[in-house]
Amino acid sequence: MLTVEVILKYYFATVTVLGGLVVLLGTKYTLRTWRGLPKTKWLAPSLAMALLALILASTAELPALILGNWILLALIAGVAEESVKLLPIKLYRELENWGKWKLVIGTAFLLGLIEGVLYTSAIVLFGENIYLALVRIVLIGFHTIWAVVSAGFLLGHTGPRRFSGLAFAILAHAFYDMPTLAGFGGYSANAVAAVVVVSTVFMLLTPAMVKRAAELVRTEAEERGGKG
Repeated sequence: MLTVEVILKYYFATVTVLGGLVVLLGTKYTLRTWRGLPKTKWLAPSLAMALLALILASTAELPALILGNWILLALIAGVAEESVKLLPIKLYRELENWGKWKLVIGTAFLLGLIEGVLYTSAIVLFGENIYLALVRIVLIGFHTIWAVVSAGFLLGHTGPRRFSGLAFAILAHAFYDMPTLAGFGGYSANAVAAVVVVSTVFMLLTPAMVKRAAELVRTEAEERGGKG
């Protein structure tokens, strides 16, 4: 009979291998659109947004962390982190949508990078299994491509459909975190296995969502350019 520990080892292997491939494919679709858009300065404002996003998300997650409610923490992390990555859309209203999209992606990448450095340092400091560092590296990529999806749909669609990308990113993020946190929370092996399956399904769907989101941004930029 599989234990929670064994299931999590399989899950981490899935994240490393399948998740790594998903990130590479999602990055390919993202860069294909990014390179076709006008050049703009994104690094400095994205870094400022990433630091602000990290503070806001950490504050939102703190109550669940203190209470030790791990499932609630996974859900709050999904909502908070995927929402704060969209700060550039609100704070840089004067930019064209493609410029906002680039800032959101930069913010997400730098947020994931900062978070990854902090977690990896803790992994090394406390002598945890080094393969967990590989999981953190993959998560940097997921942070980025989830933001591609949420911002792409938000900026490229109108009406209720524009929020479908954000909903997908929130759920994908929450279920990504949930197996590990469910294990911490003492949930049964069957419960952990169930959320592993759901998380894996979201991973498999992610490349198609990234491709569609990038296409929406590219099409919107081309239409605006044509009208201009």
